Amino acid sequence: MELHALLRSLPGGVLPPGVSAETRTFRNGESRTVYRCPFFSEGPVRGYVDGREAWLFMYGHFVFVWPLGAGQLQVRHGTLRHSIPLFDDVPITGTCEANTLREFGITWTRDHLARFISRPHSGHRRREY
Repeated sequence: MELHALLRSLPGGVLPPGVSAETRTFRNGESRTVYRCPFFSEGPVRGYVDGREAWLFMYGHFVFVWPLGAGQLQVRHGTLRHSIPLFDDVPITGTCEANTLREFGITWTRDHLARFISRPHSGHRRREY
């Protein structure tokens, strides 16, 4: 079953919480329905990583580990229970607390993923050499 039909077959045709449908029409007149859903997240929680107390937050499977009192954090990939390191010594400013880490993690994830989204260009093809 196609995703569109599956989502619309839910009781009352209601989408799950947090999921929204957008219809996009392309230059050729073709329309497509795009479904947007929120990134999975966990935390922030306080815990211990490598023997140091830290704030932990996961957003979109990017895990942010901020040791208490540190001016930088580590970005990992996975969940709060199991993750692998990606980037060390990522600078962070602000009070070392849950809301600071949550805001940082969401902004960092969105900015990072935006680097991989192709944007429409000015109508001409760019040559790759």
